[in-house]
Amino acid sequence: MKKTLCLFLLFAIGVVAVNAQTYKKVKVMLNNGLTIKGSNASINNGSVSMSIAGKPQTYSLTDISLIQAKSGKGDSWAAGCGGGCLGYCLVSGLISGVDGIEETGSTVGSYIASSILCAGVSAGVGYLIGSLLDSYEIVYNRNLSSYMDNFQLGFSACRQDKTTPEMKMVTLTYNF
Repeated sequence: MKKTLCLFLLFAIGVVAVNAQTYKKVKVMLNNGLTIKGSNASINNGSVSMSIAGKPQTYSLTDISLIQAKSGKGDSWAAGCGGGCLGYCLVSGLISGVDGIEETGSTVGSYIASSILCAGVSAGVGYLIGSLLDSYEIVYNRNLSSYMDNFQLGFSACRQDKTTPEMKMVTLTYNF
């Protein structure tokens, strides 16, 4: 019984973690028109939790009309550019070997140091590019979701008499 309960608890925690969305920076517009900026936000089914000036805050989604977020592209660009540069230096160093590195007038130690420096500079440039490309995107819009609730999709089948084939119909209605 304890194993089953523990497995169920772990499963429930996993489902909550999967359903939560996390963002580096957010702008939250409340129903009263107030806009709040926060960081390290997590949005789940009923609330948004974020850090505002270093203090954790939680708001219910019923109090929020719009959430805009930045996904944090700078980190992924930094990892891609820095990792790509380091990979290139590693492959070219392995291809040329110790003799090839020493033929150019440098040592293996200086080659490793220059490779790390090159990767660091590339990561910095990648972070700047990613930060410039990262813009606010709408991740929650209460007004849009309320409009979508007004749509209803219906399926029906009818036959005029026993000899005619059954007709299948699809209807889409919108309630104003």
